[in-house]
Amino acid sequence: MWTMDNQTHQFGDPTRKVTLLGMFLNITLIVGKLWGGIAGHSTALVADAVHSISDLFSDILVLWGLKIGEKGPDTDHHFGHGKMETIATMGMGVLIIATGIGIGVEAASKIRGESQVSPDLIVLAIALVSLLSKEAIFHYTKITGERFKRPVLISNAWHHRSDALSSLTVLVGAAGARIKPDWGFLDFYAAILVSLLIIKSGVSIFIEATKDIVDTAPDPELCRKIEDVAKSTPGVVEIHDIKIRRSGRFILVYLEIGVAPEMSVREAAGIAENLEKNVRRELEEAIEVSVSIRPARSYNIEC
Repeated sequence: MWTMDNQTHQFGDPTRKVTLLGMFLNITLIVGKLWGGIAGHSTALVADAVHSISDLFSDILVLWGLKIGEKGPDTDHHFGHGKMETIATMGMGVLIIATGIGIGVEAASKIRGESQVSPDLIVLAIALVSLLSKEAIFHYTKITGERFKRPVLISNAWHHRSDALSSLTVLVGAAGARIKPDWGFLDFYAAILVSLLIIKSGVSIFIEATKDIVDTAPDPELCRKIEDVAKSTPGVVEIHDIKIRRSGRFILVYLEIGVAPEMSVREAAGIAENLEKNVRRELEEAIEVSVSIRPARSYNIEC
């Protein structure tokens, strides 16, 4: 039973707002970094601009994932479309990895092939602005993602953080080259370090999304919370099994409980219904709670 429709509409506006804000920031930074990198003689800043382009594409993926992930069940998707949000997250991870590899290869090819002019001051200024703005949007996006339990939004937040780290690397490399012009090669090495940071970010995002696809068990704390709800529900004598799987920002819960053997079917069904309501009340992200009943024998829980 799908119970999140009203909450979904409430969740939509803030999540889209922060994503659109991130898109506007990325477009601004792309233009600034490309111009500053070319005019200021900084390969690393140009590489950072490419990273911001990948950020822009990830924002588009996020908007798609947010829209599709909110759709309820239909004849082809009985458990809703939450996995589509996870697929969008995986696509974001692949995009980030590919971007990092491309930047690293390009920078490595220039280390021996070109002499580097010391970056201009404008490079430091743009890198500093990018660092501060990206760190701010990271926190805003992460807080919003955690508040509304949107994994794809949290992944995008970490993409913003990787861009902030990239800008920090550019800032340090350019500053070193400004202090000592003979260290102009630092800009190329900074670009390579940027690429490694980008790849690491992409791999982490992809792995986390894969865990949801293969139904990896969530945080044990979530299992303990459901166990506490079951124990506090009148009529539940035993808890035999708790299974949880994720579908995007939602979770599906499967419980097996024991009730008094002499209890009637009607009474046992009432206990199961109360338990389902209690779990949904405690966990707003639970869109499906299935409770099976058997006669109580001994207390045993597996989670």
